[in-house]
Amino acid sequence: MDLKLVGLLLVLCASIGTIKGAFPTCCLNVSPKFSKELLNQVKKFTYQKPSASCEVEAVVLHLKNNKKICAAPRVLSRLKRNNILQSIRRAYGS
Repeated sequence: MDLKLVGLLLVLCASIGTIKGAFPTCCLNVSPKFSKELLNQVKKFTYQKPSASCEVEAVVLHLKNNKKICAAPRVLSRLKRNNILQSIRRAYGS
């Protein structure tokens, strides 16, 4: 293999890794409604405050299947109303 091509591939791989780390992973929009079945799959949640890089206020729901869903902050009242919030704290110590 040509040495120039190998060098170019190395530079390309390094720059892709740098670009990937340069952008924060955050919620860009939120889903307003969820079924009770989906909310029962929540194992924990985190709160995203608005910032320069992440403009949206959101609650990130971490599901039992390791997926993450961005929700409007009002979802917390629904979790509380359905006693899901209490069971999350009991099971996972959040």
